[in-house]
Amino acid sequence: MAGGDLGAHRVDGRTARIEWDATSGATGYNIRYGRHPEKLYHSWLVYERTCLDLRSLNADADYWVAVDAFGDGGIASGETVPLT
Repeated sequence: MAGGDLGAHRVDGRTARIEWDATSGATGYNIRYGRHPEKLYHSWLVYERTCLDLRSLNADADYWVAVDAFGDGGIASGETVPLT
């Protein structure tokens, strides 16, 4: 992601913790995730924080995640990384 590192790891079979560095000027973040790196069809929208616990995952399934920052200057698309 522009301006920061992204950490994504499983807490248990159905939960993952997503953490990222704040992006200067960002109003909020769109956390996209899915079962294929080019098919991130699920998302969460967050404001005023830099972490999210995803509690809606299928156990024993592979996932990928990306965090996009948005604000008055537009959208900064984040890098897609595997959930470990």
